[in-house]
Amino acid sequence: MDTTHLSLLVRLRDPNDREAWEEFQELYGPLMYRLARSLGAGHDDAEDVQASCYCTVVEKIRSFEYDAQRSGFRAWLFTLVRRRMADLFRGREHLLASPSALTQIPDDTSSISVVWDAQWREQHLRHCLRRVRQRVAEQSFQIFEKVCLDEVPVDDVCRAFHVSRNQVYKIRARILQMVREEARRIDPELQL
Repeated sequence: MDTTHLSLLVRLRDPNDREAWEEFQELYGPLMYRLARSLGAGHDDAEDVQASCYCTVVEKIRSFEYDAQRSGFRAWLFTLVRRRMADLFRGREHLLASPSALTQIPDDTSSISVVWDAQWREQHLRHCLRRVRQRVAEQSFQIFEKVCLDEVPVDDVCRAFHVSRNQVYKIRARILQMVREEARRIDPELQL
């Protein structure tokens, strides 16, 4: 089940809420682009698909009704990108060697939905990390980054930053907690 940042979806209903639209674009723009690329679009086409999807969201978000029983925003966005890709291929059908190329776009039960889920989680993690980085001292974030993301041994980080093991562990724990809190704010069911 997907419980996308419902407060963001509500805020998007106001076309003048610039902060909400910027957050939407930062969080979901790369996802739409990467899915289009995964489905076979080149860079320019993926950007066109992303822009088309963004326009559709702007147009449809006021009437979007979240229904956890049916499907959530994640599924809607996934379907939207896939439909825009089908439109792209359909528009170029006369250029394709074989019109059967349209069948190459996988259906919801295929491996592409697994890729989408992984990209969804990864993009949310990136977003959370960017937001947390803005709230902590740069050296603290660099220590966290080295230990947690780059998997540099703690002793090497201690030497590089002239800090104790205890300081490294405290920084790691504090920033991990902040990232988890940010993730819960965006999507309460997102596990990081």
